[in-house]
Amino acid sequence: MKKTALLLVIFIVTGGLTQLFAQNTFPSSGAAGIGTATPAGASLLEIKSTTKGVLLPRMTKTQRDAIAGPTEGLLIYQTNNQPGFYYFDGSIWKSVLQLKKDLSNLNPTSINESLVPNASGTIDLGSSTFKWRDAYVTNIKFADGTTQSTAGGGGGAETDPQVGTNTTNYIPKWNGSALITGILQDNSTNLWTGAPAFAGTRGKLDLYNTTTSKGLNVETAMSSTGQTEGIHSWVTTASTGIKYGFYNQVWQTTNGTGSVNGIFNDIQNYGTGIGYGNRTTMDLLGSATNYGNYTSITSGGTGTLYGDYKTMSGLGTLYGQYISIPATSGSNAKTGVYVNIPSSTGSNYGLFSVVDENNSGSYAAFLYGKVYCTGNVGIGTTNPQAQLQVDFGEDAEPTGGGFIVSGSMTSTNIAIDNNEIMARNNGAVSKLFLNNDGGDVSMCYAGGSVMIGASVPATGYLLSVDGKVMCEELKVQLSESWPDYVFDENYSMPSISELKKFVTTNKHLPGIPAADVMKEHGLSVGEMQTKMMQKVEELSLYIIQLQDQIDALKQQQ
Repeated sequence: MKKTALLLVIFIVTGGLTQLFAQNTFPSSGAAGIGTATPAGASLLEIKSTTKGVLLPRMTKTQRDAIAGPTEGLLIYQTNNQPGFYYFDGSIWKSVLQLKKDLSNLNPTSINESLVPNASGTIDLGSSTFKWRDAYVTNIKFADGTTQSTAGGGGGAETDPQVGTNTTNYIPKWNGSALITGILQDNSTNLWTGAPAFAGTRGKLDLYNTTTSKGLNVETAMSSTGQTEGIHSWVTTASTGIKYGFYNQVWQTTNGTGSVNGIFNDIQNYGTGIGYGNRTTMDLLGSATNYGNYTSITSGGTGTLYGDYKTMSGLGTLYGQYISIPATSGSNAKTGVYVNIPSSTGSNYGLFSVVDENNSGSYAAFLYGKVYCTGNVGIGTTNPQAQLQVDFGEDAEPTGGGFIVSGSMTSTNIAIDNNEIMARNNGAVSKLFLNNDGGDVSMCYAGGSVMIGASVPATGYLLSVDGKVMCEELKVQLSESWPDYVFDENYSMPSISELKKFVTTNKHLPGIPAADVMKEHGLSVGEMQTKMMQKVEELSLYIIQLQDQIDALKQQQ
C-alpha cells in the first residue's frame, strides 16, 4: 500500500514538472486579454492598464548579438551602447529611432500653411549632395527684403537694356532704381577690375589700380577668441613647377626715391598672446628643397637693400623671426635661414642685428645648439685674418676685463687679452694649470725664451727665473764630455806649489769663475758641476801623489 502511494506521488510530481517546463501555446483563433475579459475581436492579444506597461526582454548588446537565428521583426530593449529599442530586419539589428521621420524641427505645420522652422536659420532645403530638381515659385525673396529681380548684381532679363551698350563682360550693379555698368569684368575665365587692356592677363582675379594708394585693402575685425585670418592662401598641386603661396613684385623706377618694401608688417599686440611678424609652418614630406621665406633682391641703384627688416617694440616676448623644424621632418637637409649674396662689391650682410647693449637681456643673436662656420669669424673687427679673430676688449685684470673669458666671473675663469692669459677666481688671481691631467707641454720650440719673475730674458738662456727655484730633484744632461779625462796619463795639471801660488794670487781655484763674475753673470749648474768634478778629480790625484811620497819616506827609515 505504501509503495502504491509513493508511486502516485512521483507520478503527480513528474507530470507537474512536465507541464511547468513546457511551452505555452494558444489557439490560432479567438483572442487573449490581459487586464480585460473582453479583448477586441480584431486582435490576438489586448493588454489594458492605466498603471502598468509592457516590459520587453532587456539585455546588453553582447547578449543581443548572441541570440541564435533571430527572426525578422524580433524586438528587444538594449541596455548599453546607445540604449533603446532594437529590431531585427532579417539581416542586421536596427535602432527603432532610425525610423523617425517627422517634422518636429518645424513649427506646427499642416497642409496649405507656411513651412516655417522652429528657430531661425536651423534647417536647410536640400543639401550640397541631395538637391531639389526644380522649384516652381512666383518670386524669391531674400532676408534683406530684396527679391531676385531687385537684388544688387541680380538677374533680370538676360537682355536687360539698362545694362547699356559696349559693356561686354561687365558685371552690372543696382543703383537703387536701375541696373548700371559695374567696375567688375568677367569673361567666364577671369575676373578683373581696372583698365580693359589688363583684363585677365595675370590670374583668376586681377586688380589694376592707378587712382588710389592701396591696390587691395582687407580689414578683418573679429572679437572672437578663435583663429582670425586676414588673407589665407592655399596652394595645392601635384605639378613639377615652382609653387608660390605668395609671389610679390615691387618695382621702383629710376626716378623713385621712396622706400621699397616687399612686405610691411605693422603688428600691434596689446593682449597676452604671442605676436609673429612672419610665421611659417612647413611640413617637409618630400625630397625637394623647401624655403620658409625666400627673398631675391636685384638692385641696379645705390640704395640700401634689406632681405628681411623688422622693427619691434613692446613688453612681451618678441621674435624677429622664429623658426622651428620638427624632428619628424625627414632625413633631407633642412635650413632655418638661408642667405645667399653673390655681390662682390659694397657692404653685404647676410644677417644684420642691432640691440641695446645696456639691456642685459638683449642678444644680437641667441643660438642654442651647434654652430658651424666656414670662412673667418671676426669679433671687434670687420676684416678677420684667421678662423676666429677677436680684436676688441679690455686688458685682463683680476676683477674683470679680457678679450675672451672662459668660465663664470663669480667663480673660476680664464681671461685672455691681446698678450696675456690670466686665471682668476671671483675677482682674485688664481692658479693657471697647463695639462693638469697629463700630457707634454712644449714652449719656445722654434726660438725665444721663458721668463719667471722677470721681464727681460737672460741672453742666451731659454729659461730665466728672477727668484728662488725649489724642486725635489734636478737633472742636468750635458752635451759636453764629463771630466774623466783628468785621469788620463797625458793629462797635465799644475803642481801643488803652482796651485798654491795661483790661489794666493787670485783667491780662487784655476778654471773656477771668481765671486764677482758669478754675481754678475750667474751660475751655470751644468758647467759648474763639470768644473767642480774636474777639481775633485785633480784633488784626488794630488792626494794620491802625497800618499806616494809618504809611503816612500816610510821605506827610507
